[in-house]
Amino acid sequence: MMTESGCQKIPDSHDLDGWMLQEALKEVQDHVKKVKDSWAVTGCSLLLDAWVDQKGRDLVSFIADCPAGPVYLISFDVTDIKNDVHALTSLVDELVEEVGVHNVIQIIASSSSGWVGELGKSFAANNNKVFWSGKDCFNEASQADQISNISPGASRYKLKRRLAEKLLLNEGRSRGEEQHLEELAFVHYNLHLQSCKAKKRETRIREMVDQLFTEPKQTTQVNLEMADTFLDIHEHGTRVENTKYRVKCNYCGKEMGGWFRLKRHLGGVRGDVAPCEQVTDIVREAFRKMVTEESCGVTVNNKVGEVQMGTGHKRGRSEDSSSKSVFPESENIGMETDKADLFDNKGEKCIGRFFYENSIDFSVVDSPSFKEMMTVSAGQSRLKIPDSHELKGWMFQEVLKEVQDHVKKIQDSWAVTGCSILLDAWIDSKGRDLVAFVADCPAGPVYLKSVDVSDIKSNSNALISLLDELVDEVGMHNVVQIIGCSTSGWVGELGKSLAGNKKEFFWSVSVSHCFELMLLKVAKTNSLGDIVDNANKITEFVNNNPLALKLVGAHSHGMDMTVSSSDFEFLMPYLTLKSIFKAKNDLAGMFASSEWNKEEDITISELVNDSSFWETVEGVVKCTSPLIRGLLLFSANNGQHLGYIYDIMDDIKESIASEFNDDKLCYKPLWDVIDDVWNKHLHIPLHAAGYFLNPASFYSTAFHLDPEVATGLTSSVVHIVKERHIQLQVVSQLDLYRLGEDFFDEASQADQISEISPVEWWSQKASEYPELQSFAIKILSQTCEGASRYKLKRSLAEKLLLTEGMSHREKQHLEELAFVHYNLHLQRYKAKLSESSAKLREEH
Repeated sequence: MMTESGCQKIPDSHDLDGWMLQEALKEVQDHVKKVKDSWAVTGCSLLLDAWVDQKGRDLVSFIADCPAGPVYLISFDVTDIKNDVHALTSLVDELVEEVGVHNVIQIIASSSSGWVGELGKSFAANNNKVFWSGKDCFNEASQADQISNISPGASRYKLKRRLAEKLLLNEGRSRGEEQHLEELAFVHYNLHLQSCKAKKRETRIREMVDQLFTEPKQTTQVNLEMADTFLDIHEHGTRVENTKYRVKCNYCGKEMGGWFRLKRHLGGVRGDVAPCEQVTDIVREAFRKMVTEESCGVTVNNKVGEVQMGTGHKRGRSEDSSSKSVFPESENIGMETDKADLFDNKGEKCIGRFFYENSIDFSVVDSPSFKEMMTVSAGQSRLKIPDSHELKGWMFQEVLKEVQDHVKKIQDSWAVTGCSILLDAWIDSKGRDLVAFVADCPAGPVYLKSVDVSDIKSNSNALISLLDELVDEVGMHNVVQIIGCSTSGWVGELGKSLAGNKKEFFWSVSVSHCFELMLLKVAKTNSLGDIVDNANKITEFVNNNPLALKLVGAHSHGMDMTVSSSDFEFLMPYLTLKSIFKAKNDLAGMFASSEWNKEEDITISELVNDSSFWETVEGVVKCTSPLIRGLLLFSANNGQHLGYIYDIMDDIKESIASEFNDDKLCYKPLWDVIDDVWNKHLHIPLHAAGYFLNPASFYSTAFHLDPEVATGLTSSVVHIVKERHIQLQVVSQLDLYRLGEDFFDEASQADQISEISPVEWWSQKASEYPELQSFAIKILSQTCEGASRYKLKRSLAEKLLLTEGMSHREKQHLEELAFVHYNLHLQRYKAKLSESSAKLREEH
């Protein structure tokens, strides 16, 4: 689809997840149908790909392989039956029946040990329908090309298992969501298999071409045409390090300006560059033929990933310039090439950033579907697609430099705003305790490092030393606080240890995690599990029944029963209850109709008409809605939370009391839950200082200066301001702020405070008091949220921390790759969160 300006329209996530997926699904279904039709002639082999995921589940995927191509069939979780050989055999028998007993020649397993090995022994002894083999047993047999149904096993296709793992973890999903995920897995795996098959075919062809190049005696016309068809200039030269355009000939070592000149150099075409004296005759003739055709206006698309569109005489002579040489010697060609290279360079860098930011395997750039996507997107322009070597080489170095410059700017801002260090801790599939550190501030988040703490997780002193070293690296005067991601495990124990140490920084726990703890404690008092299960049954029934959805929509003025997505996954059960409660009357009206008389309809109808169910739902909604609104208010403040946390927590408690008509017997237990989490995990002196320094709070009639606020303010001055004489100046200037005197007289007026953030207020109004201004800005610039808001992808950090057997250079490259990926990801996510915050502020 083209826009009005003629540019290719970039699809959004809704397009990708909607009509585009459905069209791809149809194409894949047609492809799979053709492959399956071929089974009647060639038969097929069933391949097993078995593994244990990080949750300890035994999973397996099945592929049907044949000369027409591999087909993904299905994935199973066999955890509950892995010790039951009869159940496993029945599972395989059912799959064979589905594929067709007359089609299946053999089953090839991925292992000869574990449950797969035991199944193989049983299957071989008791099943006469098909043959069974472990993949290693057929390595020798697979050399026999004449046997069409022999395959070396599923491992050759390198299936990515994450989607299957998600597919087999279907708790809490509706049937519609389940079906969508199944379709997504079907499309992904079959496109992957199709691409893998094509890549292997291309590899075999390249091997044939390489053989031609190493056997000069076979320089027949047929061989020359084949060489020309598959010739890739990148296999005959290398890009010179630390340069954008210069390349070096692999034969003679000569350097020149760009791939275009290398073609002419290898082809012996004089003019722009001297001919290569060491290249073989067949390669010289192939490149001479290529350059000749290009110069005559014939498009020769030899370079993998290069797309040239438009008229045939873009580089060489025009069709009516027959009097000129076929090999023009003008410098204009070189100049035009350089311009084209500059044009390509920008596009290449965009592609590179996409790969680095999203931590995508570089081999993806070589997949046929990626090249096709880029070719179509190019429209009428000339687009050069980089290869994996360029992604790893000069392109990566340029992006690394850009990211380093971006990070340097943020680090320079710490002197003014300070920063908070956020922890993101997890256990990987190998059982290792890992943690990533992020420094957050108004200018943006910065990825610092990842550490494997498995060996020191029980040693609080070693963990504290790790933090001390990190704080020293960032700068003691820059770090205001450290925010943990959990109250349990080694992170929780570290928090307790730090609470007893008089450190130069404060420790708190992510506000979203604390709210999750509050909601869980509220849920326990209301038997939330059973209520949510019943609410999900109603939601799933309505969403999977077109007539019911239509009736509910008509009664609810177009209300959608599907709960909108949230940045906080733990909110989904509570949002589901709220959605169901809003539709209560519409659901009751719908089931009053005589049309709903099936057994399933009656079960849901009884639930909808159960008054005790609705009373409990209403109670949960009253308890949880104020907490959810409060958490969304934190999101609306775009990371600068410290000036608002007191007011938001007070508003939450007042809202809960209001929901229960100020009945203390009803709201007091909920207040106790909030206070318990607040006092044990969330509250630190900085929050009191933020409340005091927020002019909107301080100069309002509702401000209350209690001992907790006064103590918190004093403690913050001592921790944040290191020099004694500056501490005294801050305290003196705080008196002027407190009394609203001197320059604070006018600044404290309501019209000077409204429509401006606390940090902006101090920046604009307090320049006469630089010591207090600096102190206030440093505190009010801090967040209360942890690293979870940035949704870091952990796979790269896991690989980074598994460097056994790597050379120093490989480790350095992986560290640089992690640095680039995480900081690009954080940069993008910060922009996304800022946009979301703006929308939330408008809504509230």
